[in-house]
Amino acid sequence: MKQVFLPVVFVLVWGSSLVACQKSTAIPMETPTPGIGSTMTGEDGATLVYVPAGEFTMGSDNNGTDEKPIHTVYLDAFWIDQTEVTNGMYAKCVSAGKCDPPSTTVQFSNLHYADYPVVYVSWYSANAYCTWVDRRLLTEAEWEKAARGTGVGGSESGKSPYGLYDIASNIWEWVGDWYSESYYQNSPSTNPLGPDSGTYKVLRGGSLSFVSSGLRSAIRNWDYPSYSNHVVGFRCSRSE
Repeated sequence: MKQVFLPVVFVLVWGSSLVACQKSTAIPMETPTPGIGSTMTGEDGATLVYVPAGEFTMGSDNNGTDEKPIHTVYLDAFWIDQTEVTNGMYAKCVSAGKCDPPSTTVQFSNLHYADYPVVYVSWYSANAYCTWVDRRLLTEAEWEKAARGTGVGGSESGKSPYGLYDIASNIWEWVGDWYSESYYQNSPSTNPLGPDSGTYKVLRGGSLSFVSSGLRSAIRNWDYPSYSNHVVGFRCSRSE
């Protein structure tokens, strides 16, 4: 509930003079509740789309052992970047001294690629950027829900059910979780955050260099948090 303050005027008589005094009175007004299709703008100018709270089906029983078993997960609502973080956006963090430059800067330094996803960034760099813009890396469960949705239904070509671009087949994206092959076997059913510790961090999404059969919402990848590559980038999220 948002409060809007409207002036109420009182007139005081003092001798032959009139003095106008204003007092603010709070009048409750409804604030629209966001839903699928709602957007907001981040500190860095990024467009974020809304993913409502609720359950979804996570994992797969037909592929890698680390995707098993299929299980139902409940997530609180969250906002997620509609696109991956770009070179132009990331460059501002580097200029501010809050992010390390990519490990290879051939495209990063070329203004022609300002709107391309930033790559050659480690998990540490991705995490630093999201923190700098008052967001965070997604959890692995948030990434998968944003990619696959909650059921059968159509969406605009090239977008996920929630309106995300390039959620698969463009670049791998860092998420916040540590990786464990057996995590799904006993993971929490509500807002799972991944193991408390580990050696590798999770990557999601496939990439343009990946075989088409691997471009699935459930596929999991992992590497050292210091790793960087020409097909590794990230996007950020924000809790509701």
